Amino acid sequence: MLLTGPKRGAWSATVEGGCDFLRIFLPQMLIAECYAEAFGGCPSDAISMFGVVSVTDSRLHQLGQTFKELDGYDPLAGPCIADALGLAVGLRLVELAYDTEKASGNRKLARPKMTRVVSYIEENIAQALSLSELSEVAGLSRIQFIRQFKEATGQPPHAYIMQRRIERAKELLKNSDSTIVGVALDLGFYNQGHFTKVFSKFTGMTPGRWRSSRS
Repeated sequence: MLLTGPKRGAWSATVEGGCDFLRIFLPQMLIAECYAEAFGGCPSDAISMFGVVSVTDSRLHQLGQTFKELDGYDPLAGPCIADALGLAVGLRLVELAYDTEKASGNRKLARPKMTRVVSYIEENIAQALSLSELSEVAGLSRIQFIRQFKEATGQPPHAYIMQRRIERAKELLKNSDSTIVGVALDLGFYNQGHFTKVFSKFTGMTPGRWRSSRS
């Protein structure tokens, strides 16, 4: 990972052999959000982390690999996935730059907050939900929401939302006369092909085969 900063000072690199580069651009606002999470308060000035020449970190490597695998990610789950990965990278960079490890603070969402979030997801299941929306419903920062939601459900928000879409699709396929394309559009998928691809990934069979097996 090559971390490039502001146009000051001299930068150079020597690469021997084959390699891959992955550039991830994070806005200052996101870094400030991660800083506030790590230190319990907002920074008084712009955050500069470019004194670090090179870092070898397994967690950053894993997050980078996940970013690479997002090529062609599902647009319905995209906002939550991209936000969560960006926050995870930002928080890890802050931890490394300032030599601090934030305690995970794994606390489950309080039942009333969890009920509000789940209800909001169910009511807007066909929409491309973002972490900002969901964390606002829960009354938590985005980073706190991700941690507490996963602790409460065992899944990150984007995975939970997609699973709920598939479960809703199963209900419609089994208990209604809706066409497959009708179910797809009702749940926010762009077309029948998009729906079939995602449904097959979760269930191992196409919507048509699944419906026939339940007849």
